[in-house]
Amino acid sequence: MKYLKSLSLGALATLAVLAVVGASAASASAPKAEVTPPATFPVPFTGHGGATSLEATDGHQTACTSITISGGTISGSTAENVIITFHGCSAFSGFVSCNSSGQPSGTVVTTPLHAILVYLETGTNKKGLLLKPMVGTHIMTLNCGGTSIAVHGEVLAELVEKTETEYTLHFRRLTNRHPSPALYLNPTGCGHVSTTEALKATGTGGFTPFATSPAGLEGTATITLSAQEKLTGAGCS
Repeated sequence: MKYLKSLSLGALATLAVLAVVGASAASASAPKAEVTPPATFPVPFTGHGGATSLEATDGHQTACTSITISGGTISGSTAENVIITFHGCSAFSGFVSCNSSGQPSGTVVTTPLHAILVYLETGTNKKGLLLKPMVGTHIMTLNCGGTSIAVHGEVLAELVEKTETEYTLHFRRLTNRHPSPALYLNPTGCGHVSTTEALKATGTGGFTPFATSPAGLEGTATITLSAQEKLTGAGCS
């Protein structure tokens, strides 16, 4: 069977907060999170989400039933040591469970991640998080019925402020299986950079080895901060 059921990095739900994607003359102001006094950085956060998935453009998939998140914002521009744990993970239409090395069946854990706050669209102040490994390129490695799957690259999600202590991350895929939103504004201006092929999955051995393929995430996670933080930034014109 050739279809892994969406590699749920799930939500990679991960993280409300942050990081400037660079100021430039074209940008009205860089996006950032401002902590409410008397609180100061770092600001720890936790998170949770429901069913989430990752699907490669070649059709391979893996899915998880829920996720939990931990980490902290270290400044108005970045969050670090973000760990996302996926629960109830399976592949091959649910017939084979998946897990990271040293974890119980069905449990997958990311490497420590770094989050950067970016603008997603010109003409709006819509914001997102660009997530990438703090060290190296691997986001996670998991085993599904003998098939070893390595996920590497970076992930983009829309970040929505519900209150100053609660945020929502939205990971979406387009019908062609590419991430949506698939673009973010680069650090030196308002031009967009594509992440369509930034996240990749490679499977070897076991049931269904498969070549490296672009992948996209789908899912939603809620992030709860231990102190109030307000997102600011008017966007790029």
